[in-house]
Amino acid sequence: MREVRGFSPLPVFLGLVAGLAGGLVSACYRMMLSEAESFSMHALTGRGALSSLALLPLWIAGAVVIGLLMERAPMARRGGVPRVKDEFAGGPAMNWWRVLAAKFAAGGLGIALGLSLGRGGPSVQMGAAAGKGVGGLLGAGDEERRLLLAGGAAAGLSATFNAPLAGAVFVMEAVAPRSVPAALSALSASWVAGRLAGGIFASGPLFSFGGIPAPSAGLLPHYLVLGILCGAAGVLFRRMSAVADSSFERVPPAWRVIPPALAALVLARLLPQVLTGGHGMIESIASGGYGLKVLLFLFVVKLAFTVMCTCSGAAGGLFYPTLAVGAALGALYAAVASRAGLAQLSQVGFLMAGMAGLISSVMRTPATAVILVAEMAGTGSHLLPAATTSIAALLVSCGGKW
Repeated sequence: MREVRGFSPLPVFLGLVAGLAGGLVSACYRMMLSEAESFSMHALTGRGALSSLALLPLWIAGAVVIGLLMERAPMARRGGVPRVKDEFAGGPAMNWWRVLAAKFAAGGLGIALGLSLGRGGPSVQMGAAAGKGVGGLLGAGDEERRLLLAGGAAAGLSATFNAPLAGAVFVMEAVAPRSVPAALSALSASWVAGRLAGGIFASGPLFSFGGIPAPSAGLLPHYLVLGILCGAAGVLFRRMSAVADSSFERVPPAWRVIPPALAALVLARLLPQVLTGGHGMIESIASGGYGLKVLLFLFVVKLAFTVMCTCSGAAGGLFYPTLAVGAALGALYAAVASRAGLAQLSQVGFLMAGMAGLISSVMRTPATAVILVAEMAGTGSHLLPAATTSIAALLVSCGGKW
C-alpha cells in the first residue's frame, strides 16, 4: 500500500480484519461460557440441584477430560496472554486452530464445573489465534502476521468485556509496548470488535452499579492505603501460585484439575458466590448487605480457589477472578473504615478501586486496569481514585521497581 508522509494504512487495515475475526471468536466464546455458567449454577445451587455425591462421578470425568485436553494442547493452558506476548516477540508459535479448539472445549467445560476461571485471558489468546489464522489464509508475511496477532488480541479483550479502549491499551501495555504499527492495529481491531459485540450483546457497561457519586479529593489517602493492600494481596497471590505450581507438577497432567473440581462441589454448599468467573460475586457485593466476616471470607476463599484453579493448568484466565477478589477487598476496606469511624466510604466506589488495584498488582498493567474498570462500570468519575490505587498497588507488588 502507498505510504503518506511515513504513515502506512496497512496496520489499520490489518487491524480491521483481525478485529472481525478476533471479535467474532471472542463473542462466540462469551456466549458459550454464559450457557456453561448457567448450567453450573443450576446443577450446583439451583432448585432441584443434585447432591454432591451424585455429581461426583460427572465432575471427576469432566476434570479428567480437561486435563487430557491440556496435555494434548499445552499452549492452550491457563489464560494464554504470555503465549501471545512471546510469539509477538519472536518466541514459540501457536498452532492457532489447536489453541482455538482446546480453549473452546476445555474453557467451557471448566466453567460448567464451576471453576474460578476468567474469560479475558483466553479471549486475548483466542483473538490472537484467530488473527494469526486469517493471516495464514491470506498468505501474509511475518510482519503482517504479527500485526494480525496484536489486533486479534485487542479484539478478544474488547469483545468479551465491552471495553474497546481497554483492549487496545492492553496490547500497547502488555503485548507490544514499543510498536506503533501494533498500536494502530490494536486500536482499529478493538473498535471493530466493540461494535461487533455491541450488536450481538446488550451494549453498554457490564456492571449495573447505578449512579455512583464522584469521590471527594479528601478521600484519596484511603485509596492510597487500599492500593497498598492490593499490592500486598498481589504479592500473596504470586507466592501462593508459586507453591501451587510446584505442588501440581507432582501430579499427572490428566489428574490436575480433579482437586479444583472437587473443591467446587464443596464450595457450592458453603460459599457459592466464589464459583465460576466472578461477575455474579461482584454484582452481589455491589448490591450491599454483606457483613465484614462474609466479605473477608469472599476475599480469602475466592483468592485461594482461583490459585488452585489456574495453577491446575485448566484453560481459563485471571481477569474476572482477579476483579472479584479486588472487589471484595475494596468493599471490605470501606466497611472496616466506616465502622472504625475513619470516614463514611462508599463500598461501590472502593469496590471499583479494589478491582483496578488488584488487576494492576497481579498483571502489572495499571493503565489497562483503570480503563477496564471504568468501561465495565460505565463511569469515568472514579478514574483518579482508581489510578491512585492502581499505581500504589503496582509499586508495592514490584517492590518499588517496575
